[in-house]
Amino acid sequence: MRVRVIAAFVAIVALAGCSKSAGSTPPSPSSVPPTPATSPTPSEAPTTPAASTGDLSGSWTGQWERVGIAGQGTMDLTLQQQGSTLTGSIEFHDSLCLTPARRLTGTVAGNAVRLSVDDGGTQATFTGTLTGSTLAGDATVTCHGLTGGATWTVSRS
Repeated sequence: MRVRVIAAFVAIVALAGCSKSAGSTPPSPSSVPPTPATSPTPSEAPTTPAASTGDLSGSWTGQWERVGIAGQGTMDLTLQQQGSTLTGSIEFHDSLCLTPARRLTGTVAGNAVRLSVDDGGTQATFTGTLTGSTLAGDATVTCHGLTGGATWTVSRS
């Protein structure tokens, strides 16, 4: 920022010197055009946090569907939120994985949600987006030595 001010000052002085002819008077400060304002560079730009989603704590119910192979069912999600941290449980019904309910942890940033399950035998990662009162996204689940994908959608119950 200091370099820009100095460069602008030098440019104004140089322009004033170039337009000066013998016997003319220097321009008055009011006749010198103002230096245009510059936008802050990315490093100077103010940062604002993503919009808050509100509290996601509570019970959510919905559906899941496997990607690439047949399979679908219902699911229950219970969340507790403290700041951007989520804890709770998840259960897929009609599935050999995530039944019974498994403990989960996660984060929320703006309307983006990331949930994880890792109980030794089952690992799962859920990424989703909150739109209104619906959470929806994709999941990768590993259980019984196999990994698969799914889509999921839940609404507050």
